Amino acid sequence: MSLFNTLNTLAKSLGDVTSDALEGNNVGSKLSKERAERADILAEIGGFYYEQYQEGAQFDGVILDFMKRADVHTANIQNLESQLSGLNNRNQRQGVKCNSCGSINSEGNKFCRECGGNLILEPAPMKNCPSCGVVVANESAFCGECGTKIE
Repeated sequence: MSLFNTLNTLAKSLGDVTSDALEGNNVGSKLSKERAERADILAEIGGFYYEQYQEGAQFDGVILDFMKRADVHTANIQNLESQLSGLNNRNQRQGVKCNSCGSINSEGNKFCRECGGNLILEPAPMKNCPSCGVVVANESAFCGECGTKIE
């Protein structure tokens, strides 16, 4: 009889542990969802005030610093998009050379007709200067804007 009691106690204990693990997983999932939703709302708030700033609203202190940092990134994004557009337009006029096999493909092809490689140009890997925030190429040793050593 004591063997059955021991097995019953063990089974109940195992069930409790499993139930606690499932509940913990459920709570963790809800926590992640809440954090993501909060981050989305905070991004919307920031976007709203950044639009106000672009339309001439006046800010000062830390908020103005945030706005100026966002301006730097906005300008960098516009520059990189323009660069990428120019490269894509040039490649479409000349045909697109596959980075994998070197064959020339017709305008508008997304994949190489010879090897199936991806023909869509991706921007070169970039990073930000730790001092002024300007975007610099990954291989840069120094920032072209402020001269800070890039590590």
